Amino acid sequence: MGETMDKLVKDVFKDYTAMGNMAYCTVKEINLYKKSNKLDIHLKTENNINPDELIDFEIYLKRKFNTEVEVSIDNPNPVKAEVKVETSSVSAENSIYGKSKAITGQVWQIIDVTMESGTVIIDGEMISIDSRELKSGKVLISMNVFDGTSTITCKIFAKDNLQAKDIIDKVKLAKGVKV
Repeated sequence: MGETMDKLVKDVFKDYTAMGNMAYCTVKEINLYKKSNKLDIHLKTENNINPDELIDFEIYLKRKFNTEVEVSIDNPNPVKAEVKVETSSVSAENSIYGKSKAITGQVWQIIDVTMESGTVIIDGEMISIDSRELKSGKVLISMNVFDGTSTITCKIFAKDNLQAKDIIDKVKLAKGVKV
């Protein structure tokens, strides 16, 4: 079964509650392949789609239709995202954890970081922090850092509870963190 249309995602999938650019994409074609239990949806947009929005939409479709989903998006005028946004440095004396050398280089927006990005520098606000002791005796500290574009989880392995408490106390006092 295939259907060609020119309606917005929010109008075709009325129970899809997430708004943003994804909701305003035009649905060009929908194909349901019963034998392979797969749903293909072809969209078109002039706007950039945040990868999190695309994932959220795919999860919505998988749950709604209980099938495999593939979403393709045509964007004839993609806006090129500026990946590296600024150059800055943090002196070694302000370091909370890690090597004593300063953090210098170009800061990336979290929204632009991918698995293939390699080593990057991010700068943002710590919005939550949690820790737990591992079987090895080390303490895993997890903190969520928000930079205005997205959030990323950063992890530190402290050697013991004392070091973990020291790191957490310093991070909580900081106005922002650079990782």
